[in-house]
Amino acid sequence: MRRTIRNLSALLVGIAAVALLASCGARVRPQSSLDTPQSHYQAGQRLLEAGDLDGAWDEFQYAIGLDRRYAPGYEGLGQVELERGNPREAQRHFQDALSRDQSWAPAHVGLGRAYALQGDSRRAVRSFEAGISANPRYAPGYLWLGRHQVDRRDFAAAREAFRRGVNVLTTNAELNEGWQWVSEVERAATGVPPEVVEIALSPALTRAELAVLLSTNRRVMTVFERRTAPEQRQFVTPDAERQGPPRPTYANDVEPGHWAKGHIDRVVAAGAMDLYPDGGFEPERKVTRQEVAQVVERVLSVAWNDPGLKTRFFGSTSPFADVPNTHFAFNAVVLATSRGVMAGRPDGTFGLEDTLPGYAAVSIIVHNLTGVLDAGGI
Repeated sequence: MRRTIRNLSALLVGIAAVALLASCGARVRPQSSLDTPQSHYQAGQRLLEAGDLDGAWDEFQYAIGLDRRYAPGYEGLGQVELERGNPREAQRHFQDALSRDQSWAPAHVGLGRAYALQGDSRRAVRSFEAGISANPRYAPGYLWLGRHQVDRRDFAAAREAFRRGVNVLTTNAELNEGWQWVSEVERAATGVPPEVVEIALSPALTRAELAVLLSTNRRVMTVFERRTAPEQRQFVTPDAERQGPPRPTYANDVEPGHWAKGHIDRVVAAGAMDLYPDGGFEPERKVTRQEVAQVVERVLSVAWNDPGLKTRFFGSTSPFADVPNTHFAFNAVVLATSRGVMAGRPDGTFGLEDTLPGYAAVSIIVHNLTGVLDAGGI
C-alpha cells in the first residue's frame, strides 16, 4: 500500500510538471498533422475576438509549446495582456515575438499600442511605422497609427495615416471611414477652444455639449445677453410681478460638480436653451437634428429682433420628403437650411429624429451660425 501511494504521488507530480511546462511555452508533441502552431494561433484569435481571454491565452501558449520560435504565439500573448489592461507585460511579449521574427507586422503594431498606453508616443509612432514597413497591406498598422494621432489631437497626422492606408487598400471600409471622419473633425476643430475640440470627437451630441457650444460662442451669447441686459429690460408692473414666479434658471438635475454646469447655467439664464417643465435639463440626453434646427431658429429670431421668423415658412411647400409642412419643427428646419446653417441630405430628406456627431454640431453652431450672424452685422 505504501509503495502504491508513492507511485501515485510520483505520477501526480509528473502530470503537474508536464502541465507547468506546457503553460510556460515548453515544447509539446503535436497530436495530429492538424495540431500546428498556426491552428492554435487562429483558435486563439477567435477566442480573443469572442472575449475569452483565458481560452485565447491557453491556445497561444500551446502554439509556442509546439514551436518556441513561432513569433505569432508571443504576439497573441501580448494581445491578451493588452485586453487585460497590462501594457507593460504586453510589451514584453511583443518584443519576444519580434526577437524571433522582425517581419511580423502584428507584433510591431501591438508594441505600438503598448507604448501608447504607457504614454510613450514617440516609440508608439515608430512601432506603428515599423509595422507598416514590414507589411504595407496590414490595415491595422494605419488604423492604430491614425487612432493614436487622434488621441494626441494631431488631426492632420491622423488624416495622413488614414490616407496612406486608403492609397494602398482602396476598398478597406474602416480606413475610408476613418479618413472621412477625421477630415470632418479636423475642419470642425479648427480655431475653436479645447473643450469644443473634445465635443467634435463626440459620437452623438448631448444637451450638455450643445450648451457648451452655445456658451463658448461669443457671437451667440452676445445676442442673448444683449437682450437681457438691464438697460434693455422693460418696466414690469407690480400686478405682472404677482402673476407668478420667474422662469427658473438653474437645472435641478445638474449637480454643482457637473463638468458643464457653468455652461448650462449660462445658456438657460440667457434663454438660449430651456429647462423641461419639471425643472430638469437632462444634460446627457442625445440631441436630434430637429432640436438643433429649433435652437438655430431661436438664435436668428432674437439676433434679428424678428419674432415673425418663427412662423415665416408655415404654409409653404416642404423641401424635404420626411418633413411635412404641418410638423411643429417645419419652420425651424426650413429657416436653418435656407440660411445655410444646416443642410438636408442628398436623398431629399432631413432626418428629424437623427442624432448628430459632434463634428457636425460644431460646424453648425460654431462655424455656420457664426458666419450667418457675421454676415448680418450682428
